[in-house]
Amino acid sequence: MVGLNIGYNWIRGNKLFGIEAEFGTSNAARHWDDYSVPGDHLYVDFGRDIYVGLRAGLKLTRRLAGYGKIGYANTLLKLDYDGPPEYRERYARPGALYGFSTGAGIEWSISDRWLLKSEYRYSNFHDGLYRQQGVIGVGFRIDTNLR
Repeated sequence: MVGLNIGYNWIRGNKLFGIEAEFGTSNAARHWDDYSVPGDHLYVDFGRDIYVGLRAGLKLTRRLAGYGKIGYANTLLKLDYDGPPEYRERYARPGALYGFSTGAGIEWSISDRWLLKSEYRYSNFHDGLYRQQGVIGVGFRIDTNLR
């Protein structure tokens, strides 16, 4: 997955509060033959991801912060199931899924402008569909007064 994240943080003492939005694309796809019965095929493909949310955390040191986040998640999913001829079953679900996302991460300022971050995310799209992601990111600060 590759994405672009933009946000703004408010720092008060050692507390941080922020808003953020993210747009990403994914190449996560899986194909299974003989998924539930011999001769069937299941194909799952995720597309673009959109996230808008809030985050809150603590500055642990001058350069290290930990945070939690929650927000709205939207992703494209293509699900295609094709049963063997004797079952005559076919199911396709293209389109957008929406739900909520939550997660936690750490952010390390490697200079006044550059940072590294690592996050865990859980997104739930209802109907039993969910997604777990690990994220590693590089960031650039425009306003260095907020580090």
